[in-house]
Amino acid sequence: YKDANVSGAKVDYWMPFHCRDMVKIYGCEGFHDAYWQKDWSSSAYHKNGSAGCVHVKTADIKRLAGMVKVGTTVVVQK
Repeated sequence: YKDANVSGAKVDYWMPFHCRDMVKIYGCEGFHDAYWQKDWSSSAYHKNGSAGCVHVKTADIKRLAGMVKVGTTVVVQK
């Protein structure tokens, strides 16, 4: 989706991969751009993380959005 509102934040790219209710965006986890993230180091999530979504740099999610189709399998690993 382009120009979505995810948990109160306006994002340019929203790609849900797990939703308890597909009618509502709330209750979903997904990939989205995170313009507010300044620290992209591997430890950044310890102090400024997400409640379940995967924050992606805008340039990277723009590229990802052009590569995948609705229905593509997503595997999230710890």
